[in-house]
Amino acid sequence: MDIVTARETKEVAMGRKSSRILIAFVVIMLMAIAAYIKIWTIDYRISSQESLLLRQQFDLAHREAMDESAEWRQRFDMEVEKSQMCIKELDQCLPHRSRNLARLRVRLVSTRNWSCWRRKIWTCLNK
Repeated sequence: MDIVTARETKEVAMGRKSSRILIAFVVIMLMAIAAYIKIWTIDYRISSQESLLLRQQFDLAHREAMDESAEWRQRFDMEVEKSQMCIKELDQCLPHRSRNLARLRVRLVSTRNWSCWRRKIWTCLNK
């Protein structure tokens, strides 16, 4: 008898929970419908003066964006020039350093003493 009543009370509690969830869902839906109707009842008519003001603001924002874009393009061009200058300097120094590196590699392979030659290679590269 106790098992049957426990099951019955459990089913009644589940019914209460589901009815509470259903009521909450209905309330939320009514609030959403009210918000939707409120949004659609707003008057969207724009006067010609407001239209002109919006156009002027858009044009101003567009010009500012173009100016900023030109500024970033100029910075990019300056960095490209700097990198090209660095590449030219490296090309001028490369034949001298490549000969030194080739000699050091031969010495390194012949001696197999990396810890000693690592410092020499590092100092050669940093000259």
